[in-house]
Formats: sequence, structure tokens, C-alpha cells
Amino acid sequence: MIYNKKMETYINEISKINQITIDGSTSIRQGLNCNGEPYFYLEDNCWNLNENSKIKHSKEMLTQLEWSCNEIYISGSKDAKCLLQTALLRVKSIETILKAQYPLYSFDIILSIDNGTEFDVLPSITVRFYCIRDNDYYIAHNELEEFSQPILIKSIIS
Repeated sequence: MIYNKKMETYINEISKINQITIDGSTSIRQGLNCNGEPYFYLEDNCWNLNENSKIKHSKEMLTQLEWSCNEIYISGSKDAKCLLQTALLRVKSIETILKAQYPLYSFDIILSIDNGTEFDVLPSITVRFYCIRDNDYYIAHNELEEFSQPILIKSIIS
């Protein structure tokens, strides 16, 4: 797991981070595009996708599709640390499912925090994942410090 210095501040404030257990409510499916290339999606997040969807997207566009469809938005608390514990639970669940069901593929799971200060709103966290194709990363791991938000990446390498 890698993260920028802004995320490190949050991580250091959470105790028992290694004791997080998985959440059984996440379901991840695999589909194939019209060229037989796989894509992965959260079952309940993409209303227009199912295992039989023969989409025309390939490579880079599949990654964009996954980035858009595989978004979990977590909010509802003024305490970003509380939200982070929930978000880390979702990251762990996604990681466990991807490793068990799709061991031949590599993935990045991205967690970012919007602390709400920019627009004076409640904090929120977004968790996303995508398949790494041809060693092409949606977010370059060596550029995390350039992000204004706290960000974390959990990589699953096959």
C-alpha cells in the first residue's frame, strides 16, 4: 500500500488498521468486450453492464469504463477518520475478492479523501478500482505527492 503525505496523516491517526476485516456485501463481476478482452465491475454500480454486455471499448477505454463504474462513495460523517475506517474496510473487501476470483489479473484500488474544506461541505471518501492493462496505470504511483487530496493506492499484482 502506498500513499502520499496527506494520507499518511490520516493513516497515523487510525488505530488497529491491521485488524480490519472484510465486508461480504461487495460483488465484483467480469465481462468480456466484443474482442474477448475482460473488464471488471461492481455488480450493483453499473446499471448498464452485466456478464453478457458486449461493449466495443478496448484497452484504455476499458480502464476508463472501470474507473467510472467502480466507484464507491462514502460520506455521512463529519469525522473523516471514521469514514476512512469504513473505506479501508471496502478496500480490503475488494482486494480479497479480486485476489480470490481474478488471480491472473493485476489491479489498483484507489482511495481518496475530500476533507470538505474547499467548498465547506462534509468530508467524503471515494474508493475505485481498475484492471492494469499493458502496464498502463491510471494514476502513476510516483506522482502521488502531486495530488492535493490525500490518496492511497493498494496494488494487486498477478
